[in-house]
Amino acid sequence: MPNPRRKKGDRFERELVAKLQKAGIPALRVPMSGGGSIPGDVLYGPNHRYRAEAKKRAGGEGWKTLERWLAGNESLILGRDRADPLVVLDWGTFTELMGYVMECEGVWDRLFAEVGKEFEKRLGPNYGDWVDLEDVENAIERVREGQDDQ
Repeated sequence: MPNPRRKKGDRFERELVAKLQKAGIPALRVPMSGGGSIPGDVLYGPNHRYRAEAKKRAGGEGWKTLERWLAGNESLILGRDRADPLVVLDWGTFTELMGYVMECEGVWDRLFAEVGKEFEKRLGPNYGDWVDLEDVENAIERVREGQDDQ
């Protein structure tokens, strides 16, 4: 007989994946979440690059203070000494921000597709003979990661 807590957690993870997908955000449940080698319970966003640990409480124990502090705001930023701040977002703000991330990812994909077409137009279909494609891919990845100053 499965553990009731485990069943509740699994159910919430599936609900969360469905809610993310309904908001247009790619998402999937981590196989064997909580017990496998991949940290987190849900992967989401472009190429599933972001991880979430999903927690649900029946009465919201532990969340009430956070909800009170967040009331009327889109985000709550928590700080402590010698640590990066922790940011809590309301669902609407989170999905809006992820929408921008998804939109930007699409812009990058279209931009690099256009760059590839331009290379082919100017250099011919075998432009890879003149251009080191690995260098181009590495430069693109550096730009995506915000390291374009190299």
